[in-house]
Amino acid sequence: MQDDDGDNTFQYVSKDELFKNADVVSVHYQLSDRSRGIVGKTEFEQMKKSAYLVNTSRGPLVDEDALIEALEKATIKGAAVDVYEIEAVPKDSPFRSSKWGTDGRAHLLTTPHMGYVEEEIINNWYAEQAEILETWLDSKEVMSRLLLILFHLILIQLRNALRSLNRVQADEAN
Repeated sequence: MQDDDGDNTFQYVSKDELFKNADVVSVHYQLSDRSRGIVGKTEFEQMKKSAYLVNTSRGPLVDEDALIEALEKATIKGAAVDVYEIEAVPKDSPFRSSKWGTDGRAHLLTTPHMGYVEEEIINNWYAEQAEILETWLDSKEVMSRLLLILFHLILIQLRNALRSLNRVQADEAN
């Protein structure tokens, strides 16, 4: 849509219209009882056969059974998923299949809830964490209380990621 000056802009549309017309639907929403399964069988049936779904928000926002069915039947072109109902993804999950994009199935790109990670970002992140820890260990004044809170939250996320990785490695070993 264009505004009066001819510049491209956004247009508000209903959920039904969005799913019927979008080439790509990228989910960015807070998980709650109300939003759980906000993308389900009805939405996949409304999507164009050439459309893609991207979920990097919260796994339970998308009904995984409905997504797998849409991908199996190729009623959509494909999906990219970084978040899941259960993390780490169980060993027998259809998300782990190597058959996506073959034999009439849609394409599926999966990442282990770390889709943001690339070498430069992770190296910078570790360097920043080391600097923060060094400051704290030297008993120097930390830039702000917010920085300490952020550091604590990052440590929690790192712990959870390591636990997930350990579960995946244990599953693969079995």
